Amino acid sequence: GKAKCLEALGEYEKSLEYCDKALEQNNNMADAYNTKGDALSSLSRFEEALENYKKAFELEPDESLCANNIAYTFNCLEKYEDALKYSEKAIKLNKNNDSAYINKGYALEGLGKTSEALDCYNKSAEINPSNPICFYNKGNLLESLGKSEEAIDCFDKALELDPNDLNALNSKGDSLNSLGEFEKAIDCFEQVLGKDPKNAYAHVSKAISLYCQGKYSEAIELCDKALEIDP
Repeated sequence: GKAKCLEALGEYEKSLEYCDKALEQNNNMADAYNTKGDALSSLSRFEEALENYKKAFELEPDESLCANNIAYTFNCLEKYEDALKYSEKAIKLNKNNDSAYINKGYALEGLGKTSEALDCYNKSAEINPSNPICFYNKGNLLESLGKSEEAIDCFDKALELDPNDLNALNSKGDSLNSLGEFEKAIDCFEQVLGKDPKNAYAHVSKAISLYCQGKYSEAIELCDKALEIDP
């Protein structure tokens, strides 16, 4: 319990310590392996996370959450065939697992199957219309297909559900740039920078907006600032 609370609070290293202590006492605790996997995943230690999620799934082979955690991690590792396989297992175990449809969609997208990916995101939204990740992923897919206006609708929905989703705000700005709506795009990037001044992506994207308006010196300044933040 404490390990999960610490993980939720962003205390990932402490969470790992408590998981290890729990597993020393009982190494058949699927929940502890899942929580440890979550903490490792949050630290971008995906190979280690995968090992723990797999142990959890071995202990609870009928648990859709376990299979979906494995699918998510394979997506993070860009192993899309494996991600697809485990997301389908998760769906088979629970046809109402909206997150599993998101992971299946992301895997299909990685495999270039954009139409099928879009179907998965739509199915996820049908099951749970309150999950902002679904609309964020769908928006990015639509933008990659050149459907910027539809993408913006998705990003707006994601932001309605989670106003602090800076990734969705950056992506909305990118789509506005694609439409030539540079001032509106800049407004998005400035909102991001107002909440996270060291967001290198927002600096670069704002620079693109300025460059497209012929404001070259301002654009160069922002690029330099982005390089200071993330060399």
